[in-house]
This record gives sequence, structure tokens and C-alpha cells, in this order.
Amino acid sequence: PLHKPVDPRTPRLFAIAEENGLSGRYVALMRLVGAEAEQFARTLSQGRRLLGEVIERSRAGGLVAGEDAFRLHDTYGFPLDLTLEAATDAGLEVDSERFELLMEQQRERSRAGLARGEGDLLEQAAAVARESDPTEFVGWEEMALDTRVLAVEEIGGGEALVKLERSPFYAEGGGQVSDVGEIAGERGRALVEGAYRVGDDQVLRVRLKEGHLPVGSEVTARVDEARRRQTQANHTATHVLNWALRETLGPAVRQAGSYVGPDKLRFDFTHPGRVPPETLEEIERMVNARVAEDQPVTWEIVDRDRAADEGAIGLFEEKYGERVRVVSTGDFSKELCGAPTSRAPARSVPSRSP
Repeated sequence: PLHKPVDPRTPRLFAIAEENGLSGRYVALMRLVGAEAEQFARTLSQGRRLLGEVIERSRAGGLVAGEDAFRLHDTYGFPLDLTLEAATDAGLEVDSERFELLMEQQRERSRAGLARGEGDLLEQAAAVARESDPTEFVGWEEMALDTRVLAVEEIGGGEALVKLERSPFYAEGGGQVSDVGEIAGERGRALVEGAYRVGDDQVLRVRLKEGHLPVGSEVTARVDEARRRQTQANHTATHVLNWALRETLGPAVRQAGSYVGPDKLRFDFTHPGRVPPETLEEIERMVNARVAEDQPVTWEIVDRDRAADEGAIGLFEEKYGERVRVVSTGDFSKELCGAPTSRAPARSVPSRSP
């Protein structure tokens, strides 16, 4: 059955993992699989109870409503075939046409959401990026510089996609929001509202405020410094938090998503089970203690093999090149990271668990 616990020491697989020095991670993975299977079993059980209620409620009319069949599918993962089978056993029919209509409406909402998610703009940004050599990102150290416009494409509504020769703007990625700021030259000025990541390249989305920014024009690019510093502080805090989680919950903890912005940070991580309140309090204490120590944050570009040998951890299962940026937070954290960070944890806000 799905709810049967997964035995982490299945002999053959455990032996293979042990031979390759992965026994600890294998056991943690099997426990995680077991926890996920148990959670799915609970969801399935809840769905079956709901199905029973739907069948009983539908007996008077002889028909299971399409809305009920859709909710069973959408919320509890019940295939329509299972609902049809249960309805047939009870001498009922299912409003399959209504179910299919609701499914199509959901697909339309999803497609509309992708459109609102700027899928077309990303394609346009990729086309703009191909018009010249890649932009050199220098935003790890600089937040204002003189540069040159390499490509421009107007996208309507006073907005345009702009590519610079050198850029201080961080392009959204790895959970961190993009920088905003301003580009200004003799012939025009624009507000930078975001930066698209296009492989190893980037393209800026700007709103023209004065004149225009022709290809080849010299401009000054300036990041909104206050917003960047707040974002950097929150980013450094994720490194400290990741260290504390691995220290308390074990090295099997892996980052599974995040949001890093000027307003807040969110850090998602893998762990089989609920973290007890007292453990959360200990994690909070550890993070705040490291922040108070104010150890320096440094970074360097090194060979990927060297980074691995020195114990640097990579996040998000990203694909890394032969040369990687390693960020060291004091003497306790070393991570592969491409985003700007503050120079000391003390510039991060104290942590408070929810």
C-alpha cells in the first residue's frame, strides 16, 4: 500500500549507496519518499471520504455534478475514471461534459496566466540579446557606471527593452528579484523596471521618461542603491539561515526555493516532517548570534572542482560552469552563488521564526 513506510535499508540499494559514500543521503532520501507517500495516502483517504459524500448527495438526482468531479480531480488528484467507476457502482451517472468544460476553463486560465507572465516579452528579450555580444555584468562590485547602449526594442506604452555593454543591474534569478534604477544619457533618460536573464546574458526592461536611448549612445547606468542594499542583506541572511538549518536538521537539508527581495526573504527547504517549535527557536537563536558576530562576507571566482573540494554547496541543483563564484560568510558558510550579497551578516535584519 502507498502508506506503508519506506524501509531506508533496502539491502541492494543501500549497499550501492554505501559503496559510493552516499549512505547518509540515501537514508534521508528514503525517509523523505516515505513521508511524501504517507502524505499522499492521507490526501487520497480524504478524497475517498469526499467521494463517498458526493455519491450519497447525488443519489436523489441520479447524477454526480461536474463541479464535484472537477474538485475531486483538481484538489485530491482523483482521475475522472475513478469517479465514473464509483458512480457506476452506485447506479449514478457523472456530468462528464461539465467536468470537461471546467477542465478547459482551467487550462485557459493557465494559458492566460502564462501570457500575463510575460512569456512573449521573454522571447523578445532573447531576440534583443542576440543582437550583440553578451552584456558584462559588474554589479557584484559596482552600482553605477558609464556604459553604452548595444540594442533597443520598443514594446509599446512608453516601454522598451535595452541591452547595455556593461551593466550593474542584477537580473532576476535564483529566487532574488532584479535590480531597478535609471539609465541616463545626453539624448534621453529611462527608469529601469526589471532585468531579464537570458542564459549568461541580460536585457533590461525600461520606461522612457525623456527623449530616447539610441543604439551606440553613451549612458550612465545607476542601480537603486537603497533597494539593492536591503535585498543584499536579505540574501546574506539566507546563507546564514541555510547554515543554521543544516547544523540543526542535518546535512540532508536542501534549499528547495526562495524569495529574496528588499522587503523580505522566504527560504524553502526539504525536510521529512514538521520542525518542532523548540528547534525553530534554536535556529532563530543561531542565526541572530551569527548576525551579531558580524563576520565578513567575501567572494571569489574559482574552478568548480576546487569549490567542491573546499566544501562549497550548490543550491537549486543549478547547472554550473567550469568557473564558479563562491561566497564565504565568515568561517562557517561557503556556497556557490551568483547574486550580490552584503559585506557582513550584521547588515542583515535579525531573524524571527513565524
